[in-house]
Amino acid sequence: MPMNELNWIEVLTEAYPSNFWFIPALVLLILGGTALVDARTGRVPDLPLFTGTVVALACFAWEEGMKAMGIRFVIIVLTIFVLWFVNYLYFRATKRDGLGFGDAKWSGLAVAAFSVTTVIWTWVIAALSGLLWLAVLKRKRGIPFKQRAIHFAPFLFFGLLAVLAFRLFS
Repeated sequence: MPMNELNWIEVLTEAYPSNFWFIPALVLLILGGTALVDARTGRVPDLPLFTGTVVALACFAWEEGMKAMGIRFVIIVLTIFVLWFVNYLYFRATKRDGLGFGDAKWSGLAVAAFSVTTVIWTWVIAALSGLLWLAVLKRKRGIPFKQRAIHFAPFLFFGLLAVLAFRLFS
C-alpha cells in the first residue's frame, strides 16, 4: 500500500485527539530521549516522563473531557501496576529484579500517547530484540546470561518504532 503524506499522522494519533496531533510526536521524542539516556547511564529519567504524561493527559482533558482523561489515567496506572506486579513476581521467584521501574513509567507514557495494544506489541518486540542482543553478547564476549543485565528502554523504543512502522506500511 503506498504511503500518503497524512498516513503517518493517522498512525501516530490512532488513540489520541486529532487536534493535538503533535503530542504523540512530542511523546515519541521524549521516549527516544529517555531511551538514549538509559542506554548511556542505565537510568530512565523521571522528569521528562512525568512532564510528558501530564501534558498528554491535559490534552485529553481539553479535547475529550475529564471522563476521557480519567479513563486514560486509569489505563496508565494499570499499565504501570501490571509491570510492577510482574517484576514483583519475578523478584519473589528469583530474588533478583528483572525490570527497573523506569521501564514501567516509560510504558505508562507510551500508553498515554498511543494505545495499550501498541505498547503490548512494543514489549513483545523489545523482549525478543533484547534476548537477541544478549545472545550476541554471549556469543561474542562469552558473557553468561545470568550475569548480564541490559538497559531495556532502548529496546522498548526500538519496539515502539517497529510497531508504528508496521502500522504505517500495512
